[in-house]
Amino acid sequence: GQGKAHKDCAVRCISGGAPPAFVVRAAGAGGEKRTLILLLVGATVAAVLLASRAALGSHRDTIEVIHMLGGTAAQIARIFQRRVAFDAALGGIVGFIGALLVAGLLGRQIAAVGSGLTGGDALSWTDWLTLALIPLAGIGLALLTARLTVMRTLKKML
Repeated sequence: GQGKAHKDCAVRCISGGAPPAFVVRAAGAGGEKRTLILLLVGATVAAVLLASRAALGSHRDTIEVIHMLGGTAAQIARIFQRRVAFDAALGGIVGFIGALLVAGLLGRQIAAVGSGLTGGDALSWTDWLTLALIPLAGIGLALLTARLTVMRTLKKML
C-alpha cells in the first residue's frame, strides 16, 4: 500500500509482533512470472554447462583412452548424462523438501498471526502437482543441456 495510513498500520503491526511482509500482485499478463522462469532456466543451463565442461576438462585423458579403445561420442556422453541426471535428481529432491518445509513453516506462522495476508487462499492439488513437476523439469533441462554440451565438446576434442 501507499500513504500515511499504510505506514501507520505497518508500524502497529510490526510493533505488535506481526512480521513485515510484502504483498505482490501480478500485473496483467504475468510478464514477471515469465521473466522469473526464464531467469531460472538460464541459470540452470549455465550451471550445467559449466559443470559439464569442467568434468570434460578434468577427464580429458580418460575420454581419449576410451575413444581409442572404440568408445563412441554417444557412449561417452551417456556416461556424463547419467551423472548429471543423478546430481540434478538429488538437488531437485533436496530443494523440493526444503521448499515444502519453508512453505509449511511460513503458512503456519501466517495463520498464527491471523493477519489476513493470504486472504484465506490455499494451494489447490493442481498447484501442488505443478510444484512437484518443477524438479522433474529441472532434471530434463539438465539432461538436455549436458547431452548437447558434451556432444559439441567431444566433436571438437576427438
